[in-house]
Amino acid sequence: MSTQIEVKPKSRPRDPAKRSGKGVKWNNAVSGADEQYQFKKQAVIAEASRAFGRHGYKNVSLDEIAKTLNVTKPALYYYFKNKQELVYECHELAMQLGDRVLQDAIASESTGYARITAFIKNYISLLTDEMGAPAILQDFTGMSVADQKKITLRRRKFDQELRKVLEGGFRMAPLPSAT
Repeated sequence: MSTQIEVKPKSRPRDPAKRSGKGVKWNNAVSGADEQYQFKKQAVIAEASRAFGRHGYKNVSLDEIAKTLNVTKPALYYYFKNKQELVYECHELAMQLGDRVLQDAIASESTGYARITAFIKNYISLLTDEMGAPAILQDFTGMSVADQKKITLRRRKFDQELRKVLEGGFRMAPLPSAT
């Protein structure tokens, strides 16, 4: 007759202060699991943006993105349901960068011309240096119809804000005529 012994794992204290003698993890580079999750998710989006921008959405596989990040393809599915969701997030990131750069230009510059100049310089730099995004911004085919509509609405809103800045710049400093 054999006897079964129920073994319960030793519980670990959740409070870092209760961990006797242990220092902080990762030197406080990330404050917790949620921040680490967001950091890794952004790394996937950034790499996918560069890859899609260089080679086009249809010519890049999730395997290639995973290989570049030195992770497995299944690891990517922890952050994104599929390639369509990832390409949507790439577009959304490009739009967020545009919003941020435009608002920074409006806040930091006093004339319309200076705002336009600052916006163009900084936005193009971000898109080309960090994201490789210009090609991705042209390709809607990888997104679901619902995501295409969301991005179209975001682009329209962004376009309206940018037009206001451009109109202000032209009123304050008309472009020189070509002679």
